[in-house]
Amino acid sequence: MKKRTSFLLVLCILLSVFLSACVSSEAAEPSVMTEASDPVSMTFGEYLAQGGESWFLTGKRQYAVQAMMVSKESSFHNELEVADYTVTNDGETVILRGSFDEMWASKLPKVISTYTKPDGSTLSEADFSQKDVWIDIITRPEPDAYYTMHVPLNISVSVETAWGDILHTNLPNAPHGEGDYLVCRTGADGEPDLSDVWVLNGVVFPEYYDTNPGSSPTNYADKLFDNSHVHRIDVQLSDADWSGLLDDPISKTKYAADIVIDGETFSNVAFSTKGFSSLYFVAYGEEESRRYGFKDNYPKYLLTTDYLLQKRSGIRHVNLMDFMRTGSEF
Repeated sequence: MKKRTSFLLVLCILLSVFLSACVSSEAAEPSVMTEASDPVSMTFGEYLAQGGESWFLTGKRQYAVQAMMVSKESSFHNELEVADYTVTNDGETVILRGSFDEMWASKLPKVISTYTKPDGSTLSEADFSQKDVWIDIITRPEPDAYYTMHVPLNISVSVETAWGDILHTNLPNAPHGEGDYLVCRTGADGEPDLSDVWVLNGVVFPEYYDTNPGSSPTNYADKLFDNSHVHRIDVQLSDADWSGLLDDPISKTKYAADIVIDGETFSNVAFSTKGFSSLYFVAYGEEESRRYGFKDNYPKYLLTTDYLLQKRSGIRHVNLMDFMRTGSEF
């Protein structure tokens, strides 16, 4: 009877510890958002600063659209962009209609340079002289001429285009597939040209662009784990924080630090000692032989009620309890 009681007592203690860990984990990390949740809004710069996903090289496929110039003011709604357009007879604005009946506006010079007639011949202003009539045009296939970056469904990124419009990814009340894409041209140096970035809906992206990732200039995993040279990692703490860490290593206090990896700086990283019995052994051992283990917790030393994307250049940080609870997949 005593053995059975002891066993049940131990089992209850273990269950209590496990449930406490689950509650603590859920309080420490935000829960994974579903498609029904409103996406977290941020600017293009903020998304890049958080790491986002990696740019990958892509190319525009050849596909057919229709184009028209209008004789009087015309308004329409693009359901995929959740955007309204108003076009006038200004002699330079063209309405385009895509494969999914989505419509958007563009300038005539850009249309002429981007599209051709169905037989492949060059477009001219004369082809748009008859107003209020749709004409068939096709894109010029451009392999490896663009870079694109995927944006998960729970993130809405705002982008100011080179022509002055403000576009957003993953707005509510519209289908987005697995998430929208940021697209830009390949620059003269072979890198993404961030001076002209626009948004493409995730539903139509596979129809218009190559979805097989090509070479990536920011494949951070390959860069970080490149064994052809010795990497340099510097931790930058204030003198006061470093002294505080050494004075009380057992508390595992998290300090805001900058981590510099091969010259690239990651700011607002939570930095602390780590370990349990090993930490006590080092802290109370011989002073000359103290070699602490340290833990850095990504750019996360921020006070915010918003969901933070724990991802940088293809490397993703997840909370294990949330990951298991939601049945998520990498």
